[in-house]
Amino acid sequence: MGLERTAKQRLSGTTGSDAARHGAAAACSIPCNVCGSTQVRKVADLDRDGRPLRTVMCEHCGLVWTDPRPGAEEIRRFYTHDYRSAYKGAAEPKRKHVLRETRRAIARFRRVEPLLFSGARVLDVGAGAGFFPHVLQSRGFEVLGIEPNQGYCEWGTANFGVKVRNGTLQDFDFAGEPFDLITLNHVLEHLPDPAEALVRLRSWLAPGGLLVVEVPNVESEFHAPAKRFHIGHLYNFNPDNLLRLARALGLERRDLILQPVTGHINVVLAVTQPEDAGSDRRLPASAKRVGEALRRHSGLRHYASPATHLRTLAKWAGYVGERVRVAGGLPARQIADREISEALGPAVR
Repeated sequence: MGLERTAKQRLSGTTGSDAARHGAAAACSIPCNVCGSTQVRKVADLDRDGRPLRTVMCEHCGLVWTDPRPGAEEIRRFYTHDYRSAYKGAAEPKRKHVLRETRRAIARFRRVEPLLFSGARVLDVGAGAGFFPHVLQSRGFEVLGIEPNQGYCEWGTANFGVKVRNGTLQDFDFAGEPFDLITLNHVLEHLPDPAEALVRLRSWLAPGGLLVVEVPNVESEFHAPAKRFHIGHLYNFNPDNLLRLARALGLERRDLILQPVTGHINVVLAVTQPEDAGSDRRLPASAKRVGEALRRHSGLRHYASPATHLRTLAKWAGYVGERVRVAGGLPARQIADREISEALGPAVR
């Protein structure tokens, strides 16, 4: 794919010996999105598939990002046409993905249900094939999704009847029709400018509205070290630098949890007064902790842990259970509706 080719071209000067000097001071072409620093350390040369991908860490706040990377237009084309096929192996959800994504959407709904009220308007950014909007719609809520991938967007509209508009954040302006709840589930880390995205989303919130963001946690030891970074994740946060960025832009923490097993960061944010542009956003303790976490989580440590192998066994058992659950050739909509009904009760009319 074009995105991968560009990454290889821009990394043509890196070598295996560079990787051996893990943590050496490095140059960067993109200032830190949290604190604006250009003082970084290189933390990886390869992505999770062994392809060239130079990844650096800010020495002042611990944010980790891909540097250099393709331009905004190339990233846009990747997510519009190639992303879903690259990660799911199909241009539209397979039946096992319908089951899996519906279950994840139900778990997301349970997380945000206490934040909702009758008549609440919800926006789901990065809605994919519309699984989360479909769950919300089944509970009687008005929900709109936006999704850059055209194929998934069309599939969700056709199969679930949900309102999912095709495009990126930059294609829309909802300032005149604000939302009571906006959700981004594993989206912020894919965006070329998370700060700009949060400012835009803040402007779309109704008075008292909330923003729910979930991203991977760069400090988590869930994934093997060699599987930590990949071409789709432009940024890698920890709880401290994610909250620091949000607070500087006028979004304050209402709640934060680390998801069981994965350690993913799930934070609920409310509107507050933005800080002055010159505010100090450095987090030296966070940078130290991220650096130590990346060094500590070695391949030997990961694969010597019994938890790693227990998770693998549980994952394969889950795959078997999925095959049984989707056997019989049920259409996608019926698979999803069965899961929703059994978990949450009959649809609200």
